[in-house]
Amino acid sequence: MTATTLGALAANRYRSAPRLTLDAGLLLADFGPGLETVEDVIVHELMASRFQDLGDIEAILASKPEFDEAYVERWPECWNVTATWRQLRTPGG
Repeated sequence: MTATTLGALAANRYRSAPRLTLDAGLLLADFGPGLETVEDVIVHELMASRFQDLGDIEAILASKPEFDEAYVERWPECWNVTATWRQLRTPGG
């Protein structure tokens, strides 16, 4: 099974399951090379900015993962979501 196939299966499993804060672990699970990093998941969810995507970002941030904030900070302005990102980064935002 390729990393792409494994990633697709994980994504389908995640999309079909109810969204719970505890599901953040699935987004951050290490399935090996070829899958998105925490930073990429945050950026992609931020780009989409649907209600469920913003909830995913909140769950990821609540789990306090180590991630390259400088990398993530480069993207919100490109997608016109800077205010959304700042709100997500503000405690109680």
